[in-house]
Amino acid sequence: MSRADDLAALRRLTGAVFDAAQGRMAALRRRDAEIGQALETLSEQLRERALEVRADDLAHRAGADQRWQHWIDTRRTSLNMERARLRAEIAGQETELRKAFGRREAAKDLFEAEARARRQAAQRKEDR
Repeated sequence: MSRADDLAALRRLTGAVFDAAQGRMAALRRRDAEIGQALETLSEQLRERALEVRADDLAHRAGADQRWQHWIDTRRTSLNMERARLRAEIAGQETELRKAFGRREAAKDLFEAEARARRQAAQRKEDR
């Protein structure tokens, strides 16, 4: 295998690693958006219920609203904890993505430099 073949293989490999890192980051960001939407939905439901409650509301008088409010609070806490863990994972993935990008660019530069050197060598040989 020639140096050019090795560099072409390296370029493909580093490109695949970068694409995989991008895919993982996209999945993490989608999950973060889903959690954000779930939190917003909980807040909206809470606001809507607060506007509906009246003193003679049976659910309110029976304590169901308090249990529901407790469930909302517990769910919000759980989602926020998951989001915090996810954002820590995103931060780590950003580091991996930067490394993969740098490696991909370095491999591309090496490949292009080798191609230029081959063209120049061929041109010099032709000029003789």
